[in-house]
Formats: sequence, structure tokens, C-alpha cells
Amino acid sequence: MFLKAKHQQEFHASGISDDTINRYVTQGYFQSVEDIQQFVKEKNLKISSQVGGSGWIMFYPNSNYYIFKADNPRCDNKGKPIKYETPYETQTDLFYPIDFDINKDKVIITEGIKKALKAVQEGYNTVSVSGCWNWKSKSTEDGINENFKKLVEMLKQASHTEVYLCYDNDLMFKPQVRQALIALSDYLLNNDILCKIIYLPYNKGQKLGLDDYLAKDNANLDKLIEKAKPLPETLISYVIKGRKLNIGKAMLVDIEKFGEKLKNELQYLPEKYFEFSKEVYLYYRQKEKKYIIKKTNFAFEVVEKIITIRQEVENEKDI
Repeated sequence: MFLKAKHQQEFHASGISDDTINRYVTQGYFQSVEDIQQFVKEKNLKISSQVGGSGWIMFYPNSNYYIFKADNPRCDNKGKPIKYETPYETQTDLFYPIDFDINKDKVIITEGIKKALKAVQEGYNTVSVSGCWNWKSKSTEDGINENFKKLVEMLKQASHTEVYLCYDNDLMFKPQVRQALIALSDYLLNNDILCKIIYLPYNKGQKLGLDDYLAKDNANLDKLIEKAKPLPETLISYVIKGRKLNIGKAMLVDIEKFGEKLKNELQYLPEKYFEFSKEVYLYYRQKEKKYIIKKTNFAFEVVEKIITIRQEVENEKDI
């Protein structure tokens, strides 16, 4: 096993220490490669024959999955460089860093291996998907990646675990990234996992990932975690569909606390709460993106009101 200085420096740029890098090198997960085609032939691995040259390869702990980053990447049919090469005809896997523990009280899901490596190095229990939509798959009947389903099942069994999503801060100005976040949040809630969103700082269009943020001198991820809330789109969508929240008492703390405070502010009108929630949803979608945080607080409060109404209506039916 060997690692070129330039590949080491690439991980240093994400704030990943030599100690962390060396652990992955010495345990056989991470190394530089001079000729990828010769390497995969010797190791009996699968990668596109169009990929060539040198680069680095990272094997995922406890998985047969791996990614290769070429020093001189090939381009796709649109002329865009392909950043990472993966084993063909294989569903993408999640990257679980060596020290990841599903049974810790918090689990952060992020995007990209460097972000997970940096976060775990700093004491944050983090797993990563390889792309914002890579928890989905075209090869499964329900469209969900089988490896992601395994994570969901583990999270459901770890009943006291709080789940957070932390994507790059471009979710603030890229609708397609936020849509991926909404879809993932919806899927988790449909599996009785209420996740909260960690918003990384946004400043003058500067893109920031979890690794970039943690590498800053003034980083305070604990504070961002404290501020994290569920996506209002997910909660409103869930309420509009008329389903009950069945996600365990620990996850309902915020909703119950706010619901008690506001339960008398609206009349018990079950025939109106559908239209009311729809109106709030449209209000949220029409506002400018720069007010996302402020709108999140507003919409979260509205959802709590709606849930309180429904709970009281159901209680009246039981009398």
C-alpha cells in the first residue's frame, strides 16, 4: 500500500488528518494506483474499460464497494468530467467510516466520503451517500437503493437515535438539491424516522460542505445541530395526506411542546385543516429562497397547529 503526496494533500484540504488517512491506508482501504486497469485486473474488480491512468481508490469498510478518482478523469457524453468512477452494474453503497456506530444517540447522513471522514474524525457519528439522489435506484421495484434500505432498518431498530441530514449549503439556492433532500426526508418519515436538517452557513454564493465547515476555525456544528428542525415540506405533506405520526415519543418532543402552547389558537374544524395546510404549503413555496430558515420556523409552527387540531378531533371522536 502506498499513497502519493498529492492524494494525501487532497484529503488534507478537507481537514482530514494524517492519523485518519494512515488508518485507512494501513487497513487496506485507501491507496494510490498507477494504472487502474492493471490494478482491477489483478484484484478481480469491476470498472469501466474506458477508465485509465493513475489516481486513488477508496474501498468502503465492511463492503465490496469502492470508488476511484482518476488524476486525469474522462468526460461524459456532455463533456463534463466524471469525478468518481464506481464498479459498473453494482448498486451504490453507503460509506460507513471505521468508527461509525449506529447505536449512538445521533446519526448524521451527509453526501461524500470526505465529509463523513472529517465529521467522524471530529467526533460526529456520520455516514454518507455518494450523491444527493444516490439513495434511490432504477434497478429496484420500489426505486430505493437496497443498501440504503439496510441503513433505514438499522435506524429503526436503534430506537433512541436522532437522525440528521447535512447536505452542502447549495441546497439554499439549488432547487434540485433541496428537492432531493425533501424526497429523502419524506422517505425516512414514511419509515417512521423523523429527521432534522442541519443548515450549513451560506455566504455570498460560496459553496460549503460538511468537511469545509468543520475545517473552519470558528466551526460550531453542535450549535447548528441544536437549531436543526424537520423540513416543513415533509411535515406538511405528511399532515395533508391525513396520516398519523407514529415515530416514537422522543421524536415528538418539539411538536408536543409547541402544540400545548398553541392548541387553543385554532378552532377544531377538521373539514378545514386540509385546505389550511395546503395554503401554508403554497405560501412556503412562493417565498424567496434567502428566507428559508425563517420560513422553516414559521411552517414548523403551522404544522404543529395542524397536528394538534387533528389529535383533538380524534380525541373527540373517541368520546
